[in-house]
Amino acid sequence: MTRVLRITSAILAAYLAGEFVVPARAQTSEDRAAVERQIRQAIEAWRAAANRSDAAGQAKIWAAGVQGWFPSAPEFKNAAAFDGTVDGNALRSTYTVTINEVLVSNDLAVVRDTWQETVHSPDGRMAHRVIQSFEVWQPQPGGEWKISRWISAPGPWQREKV
Repeated sequence: MTRVLRITSAILAAYLAGEFVVPARAQTSEDRAAVERQIRQAIEAWRAAANRSDAAGQAKIWAAGVQGWFPSAPEFKNAAAFDGTVDGNALRSTYTVTINEVLVSNDLAVVRDTWQETVHSPDGRMAHRVIQSFEVWQPQPGGEWKISRWISAPGPWQREKV
């Protein structure tokens, strides 16, 4: 009994001295589900904003200091969808998205999703590609979750036959 009291006293003293750290409360499944819903809604809001060419709406998903990667080689540019015969600035993109998985932890979430991008040329031609993406989401000071890191891997352009 004396040994149990000594061990308990030692643990209490270490805790009070700040040498023993009690882990933060793990998120409940309800907490994780709420974060996942918020992330799914934010992705849908970005998709809808992009499809209506709303740059301000698109910007809401990004955390301050966001870092990301999308290949910069010419074959990945929008102009490559039509072999450079259309100015890339004249093209308009629309998107659909499939969220493959959302993994939520206490202060990080990882999303794996698949985007379908369609570019529309002024003369009515269209081309499509699939873009695989990973995003790291983090809670912001106001409680909103936003993308802090991302990486995308686009597939080749597929032109529609006219």
